[in-house]
Order: sequence, then structure tokens, then C-alpha cells
Amino acid sequence: RVISNAMVVNCVPTPPQRGEMLVRCARLLESGGLLSLVLPKRCVAAVSEERLRQQLQLLGFEIRATNESPKIAFFACTKER
Repeated sequence: RVISNAMVVNCVPTPPQRGEMLVRCARLLESGGLLSLVLPKRCVAAVSEERLRQQLQLLGFEIRATNESPKIAFFACTKER
């Protein structure tokens, strides 16, 4: 399975609700599933990229690749557990 979450999490109104969206993504994916996460760089900076990485790891994701444009950050993750 693949979940493409492009410019969606940043539209959720509150930080707890954004976290819940990522929890739901983790629940939906089986081990080996893929999560494509695309966020505005300003949103990543507001949380800090390190904290976002930690949260994804706590949810069982391994970040396999990242990329960025001047305004957008891209994360390709696999569900490990």
C-alpha cells in the first residue's frame, strides 16, 4: 500500500490533529508500506525537521529519501513495524 499525503497535514487546524493524521497513516499501512509526505518548508521549520523525523520514527516509519525545492519538503518513508 501507498499513502500519498501531499500538502494535506499542513491544512489540518491544530498540532494534535496533525499528529493524529500521521498516527492514522501509520495504522493504515502494513510493514513495508510507503508514505509520501509533502509539506511546505515553512511548516517543517515551525516544528523543526529533527522533531518531524523523530515523530515519524516513533510511528514506525523509516525515512528513505528526502528532497526539497525552495518552498516544499518531500519525505519518502517506509513503514517498518
